[in-house]
Amino acid sequence: MSRRNKNLLRNPCAEENLPSRSTSHEPCENFQLIYLPEFDISEEILDKKPPIRIRDWYGARNVCGCEYTIRVRLLADDKSTELDVWNFEDTQEECSGWKKVKHVFQDYPPGVRYVEFKHGGQNTKIWTGHYGAKMTNSGVFVGKKRGNRKKRAVREKLGKNLLKNPCAASNFEGWTIVSDGGWACEEKPSGCKPVKEAEGESCWSTSYQDCEKKQVIDLDFEGFDSNYMDEIGPKIKLSEW
Repeated sequence: MSRRNKNLLRNPCAEENLPSRSTSHEPCENFQLIYLPEFDISEEILDKKPPIRIRDWYGARNVCGCEYTIRVRLLADDKSTELDVWNFEDTQEECSGWKKVKHVFQDYPPGVRYVEFKHGGQNTKIWTGHYGAKMTNSGVFVGKKRGNRKKRAVREKLGKNLLKNPCAASNFEGWTIVSDGGWACEEKPSGCKPVKEAEGESCWSTSYQDCEKKQVIDLDFEGFDSNYMDEIGPKIKLSEW
């Protein structure tokens, strides 16, 4: 069950459109249908009724109140038979800030194969424009939430450099060359003094044509699972000499 504790919603924070979703003066609603076996969650595991955790954040603008609704259904293989459902609605005054809503499906009937996640809202003043409920950081998770032991393990990784080979000690190992206009590795900086605070004295040097390299860090692989990143939002610090 490799997808346990991973967010199964696609685009949960409107990153493919805007940083958050916002509604207008008339009812706005959207939904996503998740086929659980698609995420390597077998039917055998599903029929053992693992917790299915739902999460969403919603809020109102500073100048206008909002109405917010969420409805999540657990459906059978035919996509229409409803095995369990959770509804929640709320009205927020202006300047109320972000609110978190969550629910855990437990002891539901066997046969769940789909999760239908639907949310929406509108503003309370019938104003034209995006003055209604805002939504972001939505989530659907299968399995128990990671315990404090996992969180302590994550904390131990905080403050450590996640870049591989940060000082050119292993040539270009860990890096992908994007454009090579004359890259070179120097055991000691040529024409300048080494950086005393650095992990080593070696460095990379560029030439008169474009030189660019990159490195992609898989935070989940490094131990920072999606739940921790979404809920804690740790600072990500960058530095270079």
